[in-house]
Amino acid sequence: MADWNIVAKDGNPEKSGIYLCVLIHPIWDGDTDTGVRKAEVSSRYFGDAKKYSGWVMDDQPDTGLVWTEQSGSILGESVYAWMKRPKPEVPELPDGVIWEDPEEWDYD
Repeated sequence: MADWNIVAKDGNPEKSGIYLCVLIHPIWDGDTDTGVRKAEVSSRYFGDAKKYSGWVMDDQPDTGLVWTEQSGSILGESVYAWMKRPKPEVPELPDGVIWEDPEEWDYD
């Protein structure tokens, strides 16, 4: 099993970056929160609140490092658990194509 860090028990990451996350969010019926919660796995950015104002999740502080939403985030989502993204196996590229800069990829 993956080494998930549970936010309530283990806290948040020590540095900014993109992390694989277990997100929990309400299920909405129009404008009404049904009271049902759903979990999903996705990636989210953890970074400086001032730099990413407008993208900060509702349950996060106004300063310091915070979890951010992304385009398409569901209202009321929060990070339950996180882990460094594992480095993926990458496919062979077509002739004449090179990787942009794999040394800067932010993977575990």
